[in-house]
Amino acid sequence: MMNNICVNPNDELVVVDDGGVSGEAVITVEPFGVVRYFFVPTSVIVPSPTLGEGTMTRRTLRVELHADARAEICGAVLAEHDSHYQFNLTVHHLGPRSQSKTLFKGVGKDASKQVFNGMIKIDKPAQQSNAFLENRVLLLSKHAKSESKPELEIEANDVKASHAATTGRIDDRQLFYLQSRGIEKALAQEMIIKGFLFEVMKLIPQS
Repeated sequence: MMNNICVNPNDELVVVDDGGVSGEAVITVEPFGVVRYFFVPTSVIVPSPTLGEGTMTRRTLRVELHADARAEICGAVLAEHDSHYQFNLTVHHLGPRSQSKTLFKGVGKDASKQVFNGMIKIDKPAQQSNAFLENRVLLLSKHAKSESKPELEIEANDVKASHAATTGRIDDRQLFYLQSRGIEKALAQEMIIKGFLFEVMKLIPQS
């Protein structure tokens, strides 16, 4: 489980959370600080016929941004079997000119379930702040489920804030194209999944 974290003024911190256990955490970013947080459960990195089977992971994260602080919050979830992932996120803009960008992408297989609750809060003193939240989910089974609830709570009048959420299935045209090139259906699906999640995975700094 993550501990509470404070990013000092002018510092930058990268957090990679493997979602191993459920828990709650608060990340406070002081003026001109930067946090880059990645929620990447092990199943995304090491696919397995049994990994994640019957598991329930719930993460509740609150990110507090002071003046001129910045947060990049990303997630890549591969939910398989009957696993259940729930991510509750609040990005709280406390100070002026703070910035946040959230991108969560999920893939649902079998009888899995994903829940994403995302809240952007911008207090009245946080003028000229900029916030964006995006949640995209790809379902591969008629039994897989996804719930997305993005919200905005804005008290300042000089800000930019928006959110987007979509849930869909694999594009039959993409699948047909790959199969027409001699690629088996199962492998073609895996290629599409990797391409879908790569938008997040490519952002994780390599050690």
